[in-house]
Amino acid sequence: DSNGAIRIRSSFVTLDLNGRFIYQNNATAGANGIVVDAGLTDVIIKNGTIVNFRRCGVTVNSGCSVIKLQDLTVENCAIRGIELIGTSGSKINKSEISNCKMYGCCASATATDYALSLSHCVDVIVSDCRLSENNGTPSNYTIVFLDTCNACVLDRIIVEKNTSSGGGEMRMFSVAASTNCRFNKCVARNNTA
Repeated sequence: DSNGAIRIRSSFVTLDLNGRFIYQNNATAGANGIVVDAGLTDVIIKNGTIVNFRRCGVTVNSGCSVIKLQDLTVENCAIRGIELIGTSGSKINKSEISNCKMYGCCASATATDYALSLSHCVDVIVSDCRLSENNGTPSNYTIVFLDTCNACVLDRIIVEKNTSSGGGEMRMFSVAASTNCRFNKCVARNNTA
């Protein structure tokens, strides 16, 4: 369900998937893979693959800080791959997404969805990630989206071989209402809309 196949409800937790898969094997709508509850700190999720969830692979909720997502692969999640969803009064702070891959996501996305979404984040670093072969069916969708973020850094991000089957616009990188954010050595190649 929307609370996640795995739901992290406490701070100071390390979830090491040890190379294993988390997989949704039914068509239940709105199901998330891993969910980090709001307001938590010092959570690490690493070393695994999240597959086939009908909503999002990994969701980090508002007010979280020092969250680390490392060495994860997210495949065929219907709406989003990874999302950090802070709010204006409860931002996500000092977190990292590193060496993660997102493939085949967004097939059921709407025009306002994204393979990787950072919303209301401060001092978040995304590095050495690859977003490839995502296929959005809406008329417009975005691969990497920053919304109302401050001092976030995207470093060495590869966006390649993504498509849009909705016949509309597909944005590789999109930034809205954000300040002091940097993109370093990011590459967009062989994408088709």
